[in-house]
Amino acid sequence: MQDAPSYRPKLNAVHLSRRTFVGLLAAGAVGLIAGALGALDSLRGLRHRLDPLALDDAPTGPINTVNLRTLLAATRAVVNEPIEGEHYAAFFRWRAEHLRGHLALYDRFHATVNQMAERAEGRAFAQCLVATQRRILQRVFEARTDATTMRRPRRGDRDWLLYDRYIVRDVLALFARTDVWTLLGYETWSGTPRGLDRYREVPRRKA
Repeated sequence: MQDAPSYRPKLNAVHLSRRTFVGLLAAGAVGLIAGALGALDSLRGLRHRLDPLALDDAPTGPINTVNLRTLLAATRAVVNEPIEGEHYAAFFRWRAEHLRGHLALYDRFHATVNQMAERAEGRAFAQCLVATQRRILQRVFEARTDATTMRRPRRGDRDWLLYDRYIVRDVLALFARTDVWTLLGYETWSGTPRGLDRYREVPRRKA
């Protein structure tokens, strides 16, 4: 009696050395990484096409004192009300150190407004009169008007629109969440735990 035919497929044995196998794995990994990076670049390009005001993928890092002073001067000029500067400084520092593109934008903003301040008063933006600072920052609102009314953009409008989105509007939003509360008569703004510190304050004498 003949044995039943075997249906097991015949495989040609291929012997791979350990070094060859590892090399193939490494080549595959490199290919996957290259493909992922290419896809990421494509997504970044798509992001900029969909949103022309998306920030460039620039490195993060600590903001220097001079640039921070310029941003705080611009903050006071935009708000045009008494403010506590420290939480605005913390806000700019955090964004520069954690959100890509913000540090480079702050550097560019400093260079732009300082150049205009030198032409206007012969000194740095942070040292100019508030009226001069506000005249310089008027370019933000002019660029915004040009963009919303479909007027022909002027040279440098994109930079001013970036300053509008990532500096001026951020400042106004932060002001609305913080200092505006004290201007309305509250002791502090919403969410600030100040009550537990009152026991350390010297009681006020009644008149």
